Amino acid sequence: LGHIRPSPTDFAYREELGLPRDAFVALYSGNVGPKQGLDVVVEAARLLADRNDIVFAIAGAGPSLEGLRRQAADLPNVRFLPFQPYARLSQFLSVCDLHLLPQQASAADLVLPSKLGGMLASGRPILVTAEPGTELADFLAGAATLVSRGDAAAMADAVRRHQSGSLPDTSVRCGQLAAT
Repeated sequence: LGHIRPSPTDFAYREELGLPRDAFVALYSGNVGPKQGLDVVVEAARLLADRNDIVFAIAGAGPSLEGLRRQAADLPNVRFLPFQPYARLSQFLSVCDLHLLPQQASAADLVLPSKLGGMLASGRPILVTAEPGTELADFLAGAATLVSRGDAAAMADAVRRHQSGSLPDTSVRCGQLAAT
């Protein structure tokens, strides 16, 4: 976590990645597999497809990537990106306005996702799919926006509300969560 620090958005890097400078970027970065439940991200993007000011970026690789690409092929607001070099991880985690952390119900309470540390360290807000009473929801209470797993409409609404500024900034700096 010492490698990742909150920093201003690097718009040159955003443009290098093909992400619009002036759009609100909701980012998932990590393994693209069944456990992540990324279908909900694509469905939320579909619900916001008429919004050219909101872009969903999915960065990573894995067994579900090609299926997700097919599912999102007609969506102008979804971008797929490869994993970024470790040397640029801090910079990469700061190109977004909101981190996305979806999970399938079967993965709940197995472990806290390893990508959560980087998200928290980046200082950006986080949108998590987690049910009340799970370890993840309890751990992030007050530090992230929580929606039910698989609820694309709730995710789309939360992304829209973050973009408009109508949700409080729940982002925390690394170390603050442990102090609460």
